[in-house]
Amino acid sequence: MLRSVYTTGMIAIALLIMVGCAGVQVKGPTPEEQVTAAMQEFKAAWEAKDVNRICACYAPDYRYSDGSDLAELRQFAERTKESPDLKIEIPLEDMQITMQENIGLVRISSKLTGPDGEGRFLLDHRLRESDGKWLIFWSHAEKID
Repeated sequence: MLRSVYTTGMIAIALLIMVGCAGVQVKGPTPEEQVTAAMQEFKAAWEAKDVNRICACYAPDYRYSDGSDLAELRQFAERTKESPDLKIEIPLEDMQITMQENIGLVRISSKLTGPDGEGRFLLDHRLRESDGKWLIFWSHAEKID
């Protein structure tokens, strides 16, 4: 009898746990977390000078603030890859992300070091989700020193 009560109790507890878990919805990453992941890939792609990975971070209709497009960005990335003396650093520690409706606004600093010296730049990016992936559709860079 004691064994039967114990077994019934264990089954009841298991059922309660299963019913309780059924009501819990697992949430995916927030848009801000997705934008952060996109910027981590952006950093890794540029620092590796991997042209295809770099271009995959940008939307097909990408525009730079001067009006240049993704084709011109690809050419720039290819020139960067061919410059072994050029080093790109994109620290993410001070990255600022602001979400405005379905747009992620990112401000991040970068450092370029080359044969002619080095420069620090403040990058502004706008990202939006496209087919489940956050892509940069607009950006601007400003030299800060």
